[in-house]
Amino acid sequence: MALALYPILALAGVNIAHFPFTEATGALLISVLVAVVLWGLSRLITRNWYKAAGLTTLILILFYAYGHIESLVFDAGDAALWFPIICIIILVGGGWWILSHPTQIKSLTKPLNVVGIILLLFPLYTISTYKIKSQSLLYRMNDFPSTQTGTTSPDDQSSDDLPDIYYIILDGYARADVLTEVYQFDNQPFLDHLTKLGFYIADESHTNYNQTFLSIPTSLNMAYQTMPPSSIILCVPLQRA
Repeated sequence: MALALYPILALAGVNIAHFPFTEATGALLISVLVAVVLWGLSRLITRNWYKAAGLTTLILILFYAYGHIESLVFDAGDAALWFPIICIIILVGGGWWILSHPTQIKSLTKPLNVVGIILLLFPLYTISTYKIKSQSLLYRMNDFPSTQTGTTSPDDQSSDDLPDIYYIILDGYARADVLTEVYQFDNQPFLDHLTKLGFYIADESHTNYNQTFLSIPTSLNMAYQTMPPSSIILCVPLQRA
């Protein structure tokens, strides 16, 4: 049963920052239902629960791994033509081995269950930590106005008293030393003028992500992106003013 849950949970864990986990519940139910049906049908054919579990496990592995393996062998030219044949051979050969070795299948049941549970821990950890951090950030944002001394809630002020706030994002704008070193451009007069106007210039600043769709949410949410280990992007900091 763990193999029916893991592919869906792993996909949900990788994309947990982009869509709510509730969107995956339907796929989880369908996957579990299909696994139960396969297990029941295999039990009717083999008249043995362990053999049925082995056949169901083999089918689920081939089904969920098919697309991943096929995407790898596409580089081999005509590999996509013979790959389905290889999967059929694996299914027939593996099924024959499972049916003819019931003792070995029974002895493998517990280790496979342990492996399945361990696999489930990874996406569950990713999803749970993301949810906890998101909820913690939400609480901090809700409590933020009350923790500031001498501040009032926006609801207590008229629209005329509220300040105009402009959040200007100079995406990809390099800092002064980088412009000088790479492009031989002296940007210091512009920065000096900004300083006179009251702006603060972070002379040695840099981004934590090299892609806009990651850096902007991090800045707006005031929290780093929570990304699973399997989807970590190697980031080379872009220098900004």
